[in-house]
Amino acid sequence: TLAALRSAVPDMALQITTEAVGQYSPAEQRKTVWDVEPEAVSISLAEMFADGDDTAAIRFYRECAEADIAVQHILYGESDLQLMQKLFAEKQLALDQLQLLFVLGRYTENQQSIPADLDPFTSWQRANCSDADWAVCAFGKQETNCLIAAYQAGGKARVGFENSFWNADGTVAQSNSERCAEIVNVSQGCP
Repeated sequence: TLAALRSAVPDMALQITTEAVGQYSPAEQRKTVWDVEPEAVSISLAEMFADGDDTAAIRFYRECAEADIAVQHILYGESDLQLMQKLFAEKQLALDQLQLLFVLGRYTENQQSIPADLDPFTSWQRANCSDADWAVCAFGKQETNCLIAAYQAGGKARVGFENSFWNADGTVAQSNSERCAEIVNVSQGCP
């Protein structure tokens, strides 16, 4: 798939993601990255450290950097922020070229997010890694409002059916492209 995409859209950045989805271990996720050798990968920090093998997780991040594989760290909440801060303090993760994805609403009741859910993430980011490249994805009916809040705060938006089917007006989108178009159209009117 990546080879076909590289041919079809040679100037597009391509990123894979690893996720446990309740069945893949950190070792299996790491193996996927080495089997695919992508230019970029999105990885849940909590999932990579889930088995308690911190040494393997830290080595994996170091080897990704050496292999020039960009890692976007998926962060779901306070415990992930604390773990990342600990890794910074121990100099286990580099602050340069840091990419973060803040996930809003994944672990809330009915997986619904609101724009205020972004505040703890952006406060932490400004205090600990102000130069990081960060983005937001948001679950639920307020996805559009959350992504616009991220855009207004200087972040990027990850939009699509993975997180929400809802347009801002309460209608259900008919396609992923409809969700993307709404974010593009709304964000053009943002300061």
